[in-house]
Amino acid sequence: MLNPITFFQPTRLFQMQPRVLSHFSFVLLLVVFGVLLIIGAVCWWLRRRKENDAFINKFYYQMMALTLTSGVFGFAFLAFRQWQVYLFGARFWFLLWFIVFGIWFGYILYYLIKIIPARREARDAEELFGKYLPKKKK
Repeated sequence: MLNPITFFQPTRLFQMQPRVLSHFSFVLLLVVFGVLLIIGAVCWWLRRRKENDAFINKFYYQMMALTLTSGVFGFAFLAFRQWQVYLFGARFWFLLWFIVFGIWFGYILYYLIKIIPARREARDAEELFGKYLPKKKK
């Protein structure tokens, strides 16, 4: 059973000699990183669609970059852990991966919730204002 108090102890977290993961933990992490890669592929496909506006395309690009990068690094850390590589198999890499993933995902959510609506509103106001300006003659 995972005890969160002992999990975050520095002696355990920064132990450089990794042990092989249990079968359940290994399969769970394989599924998580595999799902991240699949989400990245779906975001790549959605980004290529023509009916999206520029803001949604940027959101898809950011999600694609996050999930593909996280999935690849996660698989690399998992492989190093299974092969018991001295430094790269340490537990703190998973903690660092989780922190970076959380910060990056938080920024993407901030972009989706705050920045996109503000920029759409500014674009609509500019289009409304531009409607009354004289047009170039052909």
